[in-house]
Amino acid sequence: MTSASPDFFRGIDAKLGRALVHFDHLWRAAKAFTDCEPFSVRIDKDGDVLRFFAVDRKLGPPPQSIVLIAGEAVYQLRSSLDHLIYQLVLANGHAALLEGSRTHQFPIFETPAGYESRAARRIAGVSDAAQSLIEAVQPYHREQGSIRRDPLWLLQDLNNTDKHKVLPLTILAIGIMYGQDSADGDSWDDSFTVQGNRTLEDNREIFRLQDPKRQLRARISSEIAFREVGSSQNEAVIPLINRLIVHVNEVIGPFRELPEFHNPTA
Repeated sequence: MTSASPDFFRGIDAKLGRALVHFDHLWRAAKAFTDCEPFSVRIDKDGDVLRFFAVDRKLGPPPQSIVLIAGEAVYQLRSSLDHLIYQLVLANGHAALLEGSRTHQFPIFETPAGYESRAARRIAGVSDAAQSLIEAVQPYHREQGSIRRDPLWLLQDLNNTDKHKVLPLTILAIGIMYGQDSADGDSWDDSFTVQGNRTLEDNREIFRLQDPKRQLRARISSEIAFREVGSSQNEAVIPLINRLIVHVNEVIGPFRELPEFHNPTA
């Protein structure tokens, strides 16, 4: 099948492209901050146990620009989905339904009941095939307990929250520590990496090791995280926004092959 008319997807692709630009700026800003290593490690000996503590290097909180750029990327992704609904209605020959409409938008629901009662107005005028694709990607198709971790649900939650307040950030240890071991106190060899994510705070214990004879030193690898998104806490910003970009592109992809975009109704 030939590709869809570029006129229908020009605005959608522009939105997706803008989200990528914001993501690049976001990645650079976050990396510049974490490369400065905002936390170091202090190792205390407690009997037969070595205790590892995070030490705030007083570089200050993550720059607010990071959450603002993340919000802009999220907005463009959410907007691209709403633009898709507009183009679906247009290509299906129901432009009159869009005149003065403030209800048309891409529906995102966590329950089938919510979708059945409220989605119809949001997608009025799209084809039956488009309706099937829209329904198939709803978060409620996931297993109970993971619905609010669905990328579309997270996208909606972030977008709605960003409209009303600045999303709080924290510094999260990713991979916790990578350390070195020395038998003679002078010659150091790579020794260990501690896996797992923990929120970093000054003087907070992050790891214990039952081996008092080892002479260790360690560093913390960190990322900037949202304190709360959907049902999850301490969600690393860069991986999350990247996941949302990939998922939105995957959601939009099948719509490009719909017949109305190749043979639009006048």
